[in-house]
Amino acid sequence: MARTMKLSTIKVALSFLSLLKIMSAFNLKTALHVVGSTKDDYYSAVSTYYARQMVESDWHQGKYKFQYAVVNPDYSWSFPKSLDRDDIKSAEKCEMSDAIDHIKSNLDPDFMIPHMFCPEGMTKYRALFENFLNIPLVGCDPTHMDLSMDKDLTRSVVSAAGVTVPQGIVVTSSDDSRLDSLALPVIIKPACEDNSIGLSLARNANEVFKGVDDALKVDKKVIIEQFIPPGSEVRVGLIEREDGTLQILPKFEYHVSKSDPIRTQSHKLTNLDENGEVELASGKRNCPADLSVEVCEELDRQAKLAHEALQCRDYSLFDFRIDPEGKPYFLEACSYCSFAPRSVLMTMTDNTELKCPVFFDEMVNKALSRKKPEKASSISKRFDEALVNGARLVSV
Repeated sequence: MARTMKLSTIKVALSFLSLLKIMSAFNLKTALHVVGSTKDDYYSAVSTYYARQMVESDWHQGKYKFQYAVVNPDYSWSFPKSLDRDDIKSAEKCEMSDAIDHIKSNLDPDFMIPHMFCPEGMTKYRALFENFLNIPLVGCDPTHMDLSMDKDLTRSVVSAAGVTVPQGIVVTSSDDSRLDSLALPVIIKPACEDNSIGLSLARNANEVFKGVDDALKVDKKVIIEQFIPPGSEVRVGLIEREDGTLQILPKFEYHVSKSDPIRTQSHKLTNLDENGEVELASGKRNCPADLSVEVCEELDRQAKLAHEALQCRDYSLFDFRIDPEGKPYFLEACSYCSFAPRSVLMTMTDNTELKCPVFFDEMVNKALSRKKPEKASSISKRFDEALVNGARLVSV
């Protein structure tokens, strides 16, 4: 009798645990991964590569439900069942108005993870989700992204806040007379381009004019700034904790030398292969960075100033160049994270007590707390009316 009751109790307990597991699965928060690019196939491949690395990692398994939306260079959308190459290719494409209706009516995600690295993806499409669809996103808001994408504006803002930047000028033509009197060598780079596309080091006049012409092929505004000799190049990361404090993470160091003095596009990502894929380029890097206490303290001070001046949210990443005397110079803001295991911010957090899962969970909780009550979203109501009237959203 007692044995029968014991077995019955065990069965009840197991049934209860199974029920809890099922209920837990239904209570999982749903994340929509927004992938792709409206600019070109290269940026689309970069986006897909990082998103796929995040999805395939094991640290989030069983904690979230994932959905996928792909934005293509022709502005069409698709919703593959996974980020597998074949699934993406076979997914049916649709217009943006239909995509928005599908997201609202069928997907209804709790939050969005932005993986688009093209200019429109980091600004307009973030605004689409956060401001119009009332779907909170993890990371910086569209206004900050719009500012930080422009290296000229970013330099001006952080410099006014007390951050040290290299001396420089902005030109829009290789006919600018100031090019004849530059103190060489100089760094030439497009103001609104990433991944070192269009960047060059000019040591003589011919290289200056060629560098400017090449940079103007990808942007109408070009920055020419003093070359800071190595030293080293360091990325500084900060995260806003749930209690409101700002935590500085272990720094990420990229190795540069006299023979290899700058980080070009080839140091970051490989070019498109025959399958339209890219990969993370190999290179010497380490985290935490091997820096003196004094240099670290100065980097921390300037990074905090930049974070506040640029009104970053959730986290921030900044690149600094350190000269041979140990003086840091701000280069640019890099306010995006794919949450892939090998991404910089995740590598930094993995070198702290946080680790990847805790960090991501905190970022998600912060995003969910920003969701506006549905009844208070008059913008969303107007957007619904626009869809009913057949309006096709091209930009937001």
